[in-house]
Amino acid sequence: MNQRILSGSPEAIATAVKIINSSGVIVYPTDTLYGFGGKASDKTAVDKINFIKNRKAPMSVIVSDLQMAFSISDLTDKEKDIFIKHFGGANTIIVKARKGELFSQILGPDGSVGIRMPDHPFGKELVKTLNYPITTTSVNRTGEQSLNDPDEIMKQFRNEIDLLIDEGVLPQSKGSSIYKLNNTTLIKMR
Repeated sequence: MNQRILSGSPEAIATAVKIINSSGVIVYPTDTLYGFGGKASDKTAVDKINFIKNRKAPMSVIVSDLQMAFSISDLTDKEKDIFIKHFGGANTIIVKARKGELFSQILGPDGSVGIRMPDHPFGKELVKTLNYPITTTSVNRTGEQSLNDPDEIMKQFRNEIDLLIDEGVLPQSKGSSIYKLNNTTLIKMR
């Protein structure tokens, strides 16, 4: 079963919640790109996304607010202050993950995770409704260009995803800026 629902549709959030709670994979819009989304602590969902992307690599997550970000990270008070100053919008901040909160395969080799809160209402509302983070990784096969056209996404991934939240064609983007918080130093990675 795969569906396509407009992002502003009244049933979009409820349908996405149902699919994610059932270990499914959705494609949803952010402020930069479309992303593959699944429950970040669910092995089945993460394995599906890795299979679709043809890779096994760390994945970032989106959260609905600072409280959720801090609940999955292991930060000192000083690190939290730095995190707060750069958190939100098109920024992903890689931090040390709190043990047991996320499926280990999405973490970096050092136990870190990229955390993002896109400046787009759909993802924030979805994660707030779910009350847990979901994955966010660009919609493409590894090594290929990210797709920003829902028609192209459906053409290529129709049989591999459960739901596409359609926001129309998104502007070309290189994705979010990526920073790594290492102790009390914030390093720009991309």
